[in-house]
Amino acid sequence: MTAIIASVTIIGAILAAVLIFFLRRRIMQRVRKREKAEGIPRKYNFEVSQLELQEPPLYTYDMLRNATN
Repeated sequence: MTAIIASVTIIGAILAAVLIFFLRRRIMQRVRKREKAEGIPRKYNFEVSQLELQEPPLYTYDMLRNATN
C-alpha cells in the first residue's frame, strides 16, 4: 500500500514540475512577443562593458548637519 502511495506522489510531483515548466515557458514567450511588438527593450539586455560605475557623492559634516537640522 505504501509503495502505491509513494509512486503516485512521485509521479504527481514529476507531472507538476513538467506542467510548471511549460506554463512558465509559454508565459515568457508571450511576454517577449509583447515586448518586441511594443518596442520595449529587454530588462537586462546590456553588455558589462557598457556599464559606467559612478562613485557615491561625498558629503561634509556641515552639509549633513544643515540638511538634517
